[in-house]
Amino acid sequence: KNTTAPYVLVLDGHIYIPSKTLLKDMLEIFERTESKCLCRPQPLQPPDITEFEKSVALCRGSFLGHKPGSEIYADFEAQVDPTSSGAMYRREVFDEIGYFDERFDACEDVDFNFRVNRAGLKSFLSPKLTVLYYPRSGLPGLWRQMVRYGLGRFRLSIKHRLLTPSQLIAGAGVLGFALMLLLSLISPPVLSLFRTLTGIYILIVVFTSAYLTWRHRHLGCLLYGPLIFPTVHFGLGYGFLTGIFGHFIKKQEGSSGVADVEL
Repeated sequence: KNTTAPYVLVLDGHIYIPSKTLLKDMLEIFERTESKCLCRPQPLQPPDITEFEKSVALCRGSFLGHKPGSEIYADFEAQVDPTSSGAMYRREVFDEIGYFDERFDACEDVDFNFRVNRAGLKSFLSPKLTVLYYPRSGLPGLWRQMVRYGLGRFRLSIKHRLLTPSQLIAGAGVLGFALMLLLSLISPPVLSLFRTLTGIYILIVVFTSAYLTWRHRHLGCLLYGPLIFPTVHFGLGYGFLTGIFGHFIKKQEGSSGVADVEL
């Protein structure tokens, strides 16, 4: 609201900028493509990370740890849907679609970029604009991040009446796990099913961790992957469910709108 600059660039605090010509490249691509929004890859691999952080980066970048359809790990240049990766804008974009929604604790960028795409504003992705994000340095921090993301995704789905399969699977998975765990205490058939499904999940996680270890020659994936993947999956699911319950309570109390559950 306060800037009069012709371009707005969003940079977070926990990043590493590999390019010394980022601003120059941004202006060149804006003018060359005549885009309203520029998107960037945002991999989790800055050069100075620990073994655990690299394991988080590799697990999060795999098919089991990352939302399909996102360009944050892309390495191509093209016009794209900006929802997952938009970060640079012409000033008039804010005049056309409004500002960031400050009710969001997380995913406010996803909400804004969703509106950019819905308005039909041209968005362009380029590896020249890559910014590297630092992964969380421990499981507690990763858990809190995933819970925030899950809650943010719920708020996004309520605001735009938009539910994706990954969101439903995460929420239903955590809820189903909890219910089956309780029912297994009183029902042998449920206990047997619970053991089978849990065993299948563990095998998928272990084999994926082993594959990443082989592919990237990084032993940390095998050591930490069986902990990282459940933290990501259950954190997202728990955050999404927190949003659902908070929204339900607010509706019971007669309020409406975006659920304002605080973590």
